Amino acid sequence: MPVSTASATATITVIKIVTTTIITFSSLVAATVVTTAIIILLLLTTTVVPGARVRLAADWGKLRAGDELVVSRLDGPGLVVSHHNEKEELWIPASLVPNLSISRAWSFRPSKVDSNKDIVQPLERSLEKKGAPTLLASTGLIKATAGEDVRLSVEIINVEAATVTWKKEDEKDNRIIKEGDRYRFEQTATFLYLEIVRCRHSDSGIYRCYVEHDTGSCWTEISLFITGVSGSTWARIVGSTKIEIDWEYSSVDSYSIEGRTAPSQTWVLMATDVKHPPMTLELPPGASYSFRVVGKNGNITSSSAEVTLTGFEDNLNWETEQFIGRYLELDELGKGRFATVRRARDKGTGQEVALKQTPRHKQPRSLTRAEYDLLASSHHGNIIRAFALFENAPRPGIDTIVLELVRGPTLFVYLSKKSDYTEGMAIKYASQLLSALQWLHRRNIAHLDLKPENVLVDQDSGIVKLIDLGEAVRGPVDEVVPPADLEFAAPELVLGKPTGTCTDMWAAGVFIYVLLSGVSPFLDDSVEETTANILKCDFCFPNEYFEAISNDAKDLLGRLLCLHGEERATAEATLTSPWFKAPASSAISSIRLAEFTERRAHCSKSRQDHNERFYS
Repeated sequence: MPVSTASATATITVIKIVTTTIITFSSLVAATVVTTAIIILLLLTTTVVPGARVRLAADWGKLRAGDELVVSRLDGPGLVVSHHNEKEELWIPASLVPNLSISRAWSFRPSKVDSNKDIVQPLERSLEKKGAPTLLASTGLIKATAGEDVRLSVEIINVEAATVTWKKEDEKDNRIIKEGDRYRFEQTATFLYLEIVRCRHSDSGIYRCYVEHDTGSCWTEISLFITGVSGSTWARIVGSTKIEIDWEYSSVDSYSIEGRTAPSQTWVLMATDVKHPPMTLELPPGASYSFRVVGKNGNITSSSAEVTLTGFEDNLNWETEQFIGRYLELDELGKGRFATVRRARDKGTGQEVALKQTPRHKQPRSLTRAEYDLLASSHHGNIIRAFALFENAPRPGIDTIVLELVRGPTLFVYLSKKSDYTEGMAIKYASQLLSALQWLHRRNIAHLDLKPENVLVDQDSGIVKLIDLGEAVRGPVDEVVPPADLEFAAPELVLGKPTGTCTDMWAAGVFIYVLLSGVSPFLDDSVEETTANILKCDFCFPNEYFEAISNDAKDLLGRLLCLHGEERATAEATLTSPWFKAPASSAISSIRLAEFTERRAHCSKSRQDHNERFYS
């Protein structure tokens, strides 16, 4: 590692010897204290002091390589900085400032002398907890269509135990947003979310997220711009004879709701003196309706899309008719062993969704419902959300889960279309994936089908989404079946032995290996050779692919790709790796990843045909 002077090199060498001795012969607590003291000493002896100007060597969140920043203060293994003449403060790791000779000091960890790889290093955890809440990135500008659900996201660290406040601030509005009605809050280890249901034009504006803690505070702002026809009305079926009417609310004392029954073009008064949206109407089944809202001031909203109430008493037919009346199916997005996923539009709101349709001859209704229940309850920003379940829809014998539509491709396809990407970007995406696994594993849920096709990315926000939890709810089978994807299958899965959360960690290791290199660690010329490589845990880090990749990344992969499940690092332990704390800036060519995704796309048809024969 380059340093500013020879004496600095000697100092760091002595420090490494001293700290290694301490780790070997003293407790980890003592090591933490001494190492922290050494870090502080090194910080104080550098030329970087409050008020100094530094230049970034690589991208970090919304900061870009080459940005000139002013140092406000030293904070743990990094610096709190701001742009010149701007108040917003951001935390950056010191390793992103090239004139610091101490960046590797924060990569210190005692794992070299600790044989138990599943132990979370107390040094790393203590340093992380001491930091103030620090903004990493946010979705600066979001565009949405009136009637859609929208999610504002903030990427942040050290947010545990902090007070989070969302505000809308513009000329017409300056208020604290409270959860309820159309607003929902979510929080993960590294993300904060504000979800706005059924957006109106009045939702356009600037939203600020404030995070406050005893150790410090930060804030960021996100601009939301709502497009589409102003004065919209939305209608959706909420029961066999009930329709919910929603519209853009304004400062009017009361409203009247008018409706018309197809094919008539005559508007009929259906409700009066309505104070605010939404309003639920009970109407005769067996007809199609559209609605508009008239304000006391005489303003009339545009009419809603037409919705149909079925006249069937039988529940099977009712759900089928309700589904057909509500959703317009568009194109096919993908097909798996059990289900087909299609894009669709909600006729009442105009919102686009994904439909996962599973035939019952491939999967019983109970498993589809179990998957829906899991997705509907998984309040994690990196796990796909489920909105509704329709049984025997769009036709008898098929069950449909209505899902959040991710506006983007798989992560690997997304990156392969770039000329290159950085190891720091790989860290950002890997941490989101592991955060999703951590959420599942804390609830004793294993995904068991982690592969590139099940990791999507929203192109606008950069948020990773883990999809397809079908295997998570599928119980063990009586016979040994071939792995769904041998390339990402753990040894126990290949052998038909019991699986668990550790099985996901093997797949996560393979995923990160490919993310960093563009090549598969175990894939060989034949199924037999690939299987042998997996069962022998035979992999390496060829210089051709890993020369510029950090040692911390290789150490992490070594902790994940272990033959025995109990030896693999957990998701929680993995997230404490030094790799996630000081993002490297080395560039990774996307050519190999493009070849990887092209090969898998070419092979998917043959795999699909095989699965159709096996599971039909």
